Amino acid sequence: MPNRWAVASGNWSNTATWNNGAVLGAPTASDVAYANNQSIYIDTNVTVQALSNAALAGTASVSGSFYLNNAITASTTAATGLISAVSNTPLVYISGSSQARINTTMGDTTGIRIRTLDNSTLTVSGSVFGGSAQLGYGILHTSTGTLYITGSISLGTNLLQYGLYVSASAGPTFILGNIIGGVSQAVLNNSITGSITVYGNVTAGGFSNGSGVINSGGGNLNVYGNVTSNANTGISNTGTGNVFVQGTVSSFFGTNAGIAIANSSTGNVTVIGNVIGSNATSAPSVGISNTSTGIIIVTGSIIGNNAAGISTSGDTYISGSVTAGAAATGISSTANKLIQVIGPITAGITTPGITSTGTSTTCSLSGPFINKNNRNAVYAPNIFIISGSTPTWVFDTETYGEQRTLYTQNYPGNFPSASNVRQGIVFGDTNQFTGTVAIPPTGSVLKGVLVDNTTGSASFDTQSVWGINTNLLTVTGSLGARLRNVATVATDGAAIASKGKL
Repeated sequence: MPNRWAVASGNWSNTATWNNGAVLGAPTASDVAYANNQSIYIDTNVTVQALSNAALAGTASVSGSFYLNNAITASTTAATGLISAVSNTPLVYISGSSQARINTTMGDTTGIRIRTLDNSTLTVSGSVFGGSAQLGYGILHTSTGTLYITGSISLGTNLLQYGLYVSASAGPTFILGNIIGGVSQAVLNNSITGSITVYGNVTAGGFSNGSGVINSGGGNLNVYGNVTSNANTGISNTGTGNVFVQGTVSSFFGTNAGIAIANSSTGNVTVIGNVIGSNATSAPSVGISNTSTGIIIVTGSIIGNNAAGISTSGDTYISGSVTAGAAATGISSTANKLIQVIGPITAGITTPGITSTGTSTTCSLSGPFINKNNRNAVYAPNIFIISGSTPTWVFDTETYGEQRTLYTQNYPGNFPSASNVRQGIVFGDTNQFTGTVAIPPTGSVLKGVLVDNTTGSASFDTQSVWGINTNLLTVTGSLGARLRNVATVATDGAAIASKGKL
């Protein structure tokens, strides 16, 4: 693998920029290109083994940078394609305004690998690593343009370094891969307006400072994937921006679990997916911790384990079930804020499904409510049933061997209507309904015709009709009464005999 180094600042395509350039030309795909304390402007599409500003014994000195111009693609093929050896100094600058592209795998090295400038737009195809020294960023995004990353972002081996640092004035960032914290934070979004959108999972690192993402500015963070904590926080929202997650939010299922999402700002947290507290036996943490006045909105199930699913100081809106775990409630609140849950709430063996100790907290709930082991589904000073809902509430009896279910008056249950139940039959869990259907006896229903749970037994034939006593045909206006008064030969003969005429 040949080494090539710059001997003067200038354009990449100028052979005078490179050692022995008159003979070898500019670096090619088999070369490692060293900046050698020069400024090299990449003015044509290039492919090399690696770009480096490290020292090369006897030839290249440390430092120097590469500048990627408008609409240029630079590709590296080595396992570590961008080798930065200078702390807090970028190896590659992205300038101008047009789309530039870098195809690379960065690896874990010192310093800043890439910095965007001006209003440049950049696509990085490959994985991004934080540096092994303090302030050793994989990418420092300071331009007002858009940054696209098609691979994962992960951390190196030192504190105060990031896979991606987004500055206060930076534009939006799109990440098509997973974010994995390490010793330090994988991503820090300090942008006032620029959002970060992640199409992948966010996972905290296994160290005390290893958050997945810190959202510290006014920009929003959108994650289309799962968020998981480890020894630290998956997502820490400390600015005024909002967090949106479409996926499962869970505190790490192991020892010393961190918080999956920690919201300490006025920003809101919206989750479409389940939120799960940790089942760690040592220092378990909640799924979402909201210590500010920001609003929590979840469409999905809230599940407590050894830690609560949600601990909140702000208004909380849940569309889904809330279930307590073995040792912790589903939702916990000490603030005088609104907790609204549209869905079932179930207690655990030792804790309620919802615990609210704020003296003026409003719990607006739809139910149903399910107590367990004589633990209430909801423990709160103020509970309102949402208008239009028809909840039930299951209570244990004093023997714990059976339960009783209470219903609201408008609860329809699974009962038939009174018009479908036999007249006089009382039914319903509290005998609140009486049937109104009159069922004739089987002897009054023609034989073979279905009636009640059998068939009729009444028979009908012509002999039965002709054998009816005419003295019984007395109903006024009936056909029988009319037939009873019809003249016959016998009645006419009797009239002639007595009167001599009809």
